[in-house]
Amino acid sequence: MANWWFPAIDDGIGAVVVNPSYRRVVSAAELEQISEEGGNKKTLLTLLKEQGWLETDTVSPAGVTARWIDPNAPPESRVRSYLHANCSVCHQPGGASRGNFDARLSTQLRQTGLIGGEPLAGDLGIEGARIVVPGAPEKSILYQRLKRTDFFRMPPVAYHDEPSPILPILETWIRSLRPE
Repeated sequence: MANWWFPAIDDGIGAVVVNPSYRRVVSAAELEQISEEGGNKKTLLTLLKEQGWLETDTVSPAGVTARWIDPNAPPESRVRSYLHANCSVCHQPGGASRGNFDARLSTQLRQTGLIGGEPLAGDLGIEGARIVVPGAPEKSILYQRLKRTDFFRMPPVAYHDEPSPILPILETWIRSLRPE
C-alpha cells in the first residue's frame, strides 16, 4: 500500500477539505520563500511580480521564509514554515484546534505560545510537558504529537503509519533552544 500525507508532504496542504472552515489560505509570507529558478535566487513573490502576475503594491509580505525541505535554511525557519503551511489553518486565534499556540509566521516566535506553552489537549502522560520545552523534544508535546501514529497524532489523518517528515528538523531546533 502506498503512503500518503494529508496535509501534504509538500510545503502546504495538498488536498481539498470538505469543511469550508478548514480552507487553505496562501499568505504573502509563503510567497516570500526563496526560489532558485534558472540559478537566480529570488523569492516567489518577486518572480510573480516580475512576470506580471502581481502589481508591486498589492502584497505586503510578513518576511522571507524558508522551505522546510531546504537543508541550507536555519532549523527555526524550516520549522516555522512547516507549521505555518500545515498547522496554522487550525492553530491560530479563532482556529478549530484545542491547541494553545499560534502557528502563523506573522506571529513573533515569543508570542506564539510554542515555547513553554501549556498543552490544552493533554500532556500524553509526560511529566513537565509543554508545547515546546527548550532542549527537550522528549517533553515537547509538539514533537511527540507529530511523532505519533495513533489517535493522538497531529495532524489528524484518517490513515498513515509514519510520523511527520519534519521530525529531524524539529528535534534539531528544539535541542538548539536554551531554557530561559
